[in-house]
Amino acid sequence: MKTSWKDTRSMNPLELASEFNVPKEEILSFLDCGRIYNQGSIVINEGELDKTLYLLRVGEVEVSKRISEQEHRTIAMIQAVNFFGEMAVINDEARSATVKISSKVALVYAIARPKLNLILSNPVWSELLLSRLTRDLAKTDEKLKETSRTAAELVRDKDYVSSVLAEYHNHHKNLLKNVARILSVIKEFNSIVQNEAVVGSRGWHYLGTLNEINRVLVRNYIPEIMSLEQPTDPVMIKEVIKELENQLPKSMVELVNQRLRS
Repeated sequence: MKTSWKDTRSMNPLELASEFNVPKEEILSFLDCGRIYNQGSIVINEGELDKTLYLLRVGEVEVSKRISEQEHRTIAMIQAVNFFGEMAVINDEARSATVKISSKVALVYAIARPKLNLILSNPVWSELLLSRLTRDLAKTDEKLKETSRTAAELVRDKDYVSSVLAEYHNHHKNLLKNVARILSVIKEFNSIVQNEAVVGSRGWHYLGTLNEINRVLVRNYIPEIMSLEQPTDPVMIKEVIKELENQLPKSMVELVNQRLRS
């Protein structure tokens, strides 16, 4: 993109006044800050630090914001006579948008802060500048309010998500504890069956293999259980025996009860 411009100080004021149809006195007043841009030239680059206020005296500019490294989105078109870049007058932030000349040619006054009296001495232009500043400040205030509302909503969302996560964590922890209790009871029943020789040698080896399979599965898929490993829960064993008493052999029930009493 082109960034060059012509300095009006090197040009004849009368010719400038005639070419752009502006008063000769105005040209003389702004001669040291006048710039002539051609179409496609960049006046302001988004992100740069620059405190200049611009008055578009003749022509049109396009205002755009960067949405990616290679792409800009047009957000406004400004036609003369109008100001742009006025937020530099009231803040010290980097430029928030890019301004490019869209007309064939444009006459722009680049006004530094010490020369604002040139603007304020013109009632029409000073009113225009104050109007734009008031509008921009109103927009900024609304953005701050919106940001504040968004921040408050984010805090509420954060608190809600934190409470849900805490609830889930407690539920998950309790679930793991219950699984650990269940596995300990299964392990205890297998131990009783093996140690008391309720089954034959083949059954004994089968139960031993089953215990080993359970250990490997737990280690690989729910390793948290390993840290929650706890002694057998006699209350749960009694509940299981009571539930299955009519379905288990009496000898098995007696063995379990003996184990619990010992």
